[in-house]
Amino acid sequence: MSLFHHEGHMMKHFHAKHGDGWVVLKWQAHDALEEWKVLRSRGEFAQAVAEADDPKTGQRVVFEGRETDIQDTDVEDEVEYFYTVFGREPGSEWIGQAEVKVTPRGEASWSDSEAEHAKGHRLGLQAMGSHLT
Repeated sequence: MSLFHHEGHMMKHFHAKHGDGWVVLKWQAHDALEEWKVLRSRGEFAQAVAEADDPKTGQRVVFEGRETDIQDTDVEDEVEYFYTVFGREPGSEWIGQAEVKVTPRGEASWSDSEAEHAKGHRLGLQAMGSHLT
């Protein structure tokens, strides 16, 4: 079984936007998935939520909640970041939803990708709700 596919639960329309000192991640949730966790590192994508906040993996939990639009302001320009989004139904196991590699720069730009496969504590991230356009 692929890491990015689990019982047909998927997210759609995954987008990343970055600018001077910030990254925004935005997606459409599958109906069954209601909780999200986003991990970030400077070296590689997370393979499992269990890698979170482990100094050996470098994965840091930067968001946990129900929102599907988030902004990370705890980033440096010209540094490459690897984001992995995990999702789950309440009380179930986390399943991978999407991954994106982003390098924030001074000028805002979108990086769009359809998340066709499954892969997915606030700390430097704030929920954006429906405020993004």
